[in-house]
Amino acid sequence: MPADAALRAATLYRQADEIFVRQIAKHRHDQKTYLNAARESQRIFEAVMRAELPPNPADDSLPPPVGKQD
Repeated sequence: MPADAALRAATLYRQADEIFVRQIAKHRHDQKTYLNAARESQRIFEAVMRAELPPNPADDSLPPPVGKQD
């Protein structure tokens, strides 16, 4: 994998991971819900990491973070 693609993948992963951590933290007092949310996020991350990244955009900017709203 080219270095720029690896950097983009790592950045996207980190952004999504921060969002998922905040989401599952809301359930820290309910072990069953917390574990289910953690398993679901792990399943999503595995699928994302196996997926091929789209080609570099012309301006080489990253897409908005997953789950971010303006």
